Amino acid sequence: MPKRFMEKSLLSGLAKGHRIKSDEMRKKLDEYYKLRGWNLEGKPMREKLDELGQAELI
Repeated sequence: MPKRFMEKSLLSGLAKGHRIKSDEMRKKLDEYYKLRGWNLEGKPMREKLDELGQAELI
């Protein structure tokens, strides 16, 4: 995500005046990766690849 999203407040829309805090973004990203079956680097874990029949990609 571009750094500016975490440094400057949004100028319009429902979230006008708000910004994304980097620590909150990291928590949400980690949660998203976990739900997808990915590691903290955003790469699929072995279990997920096995589930998808793609274990040979490791």
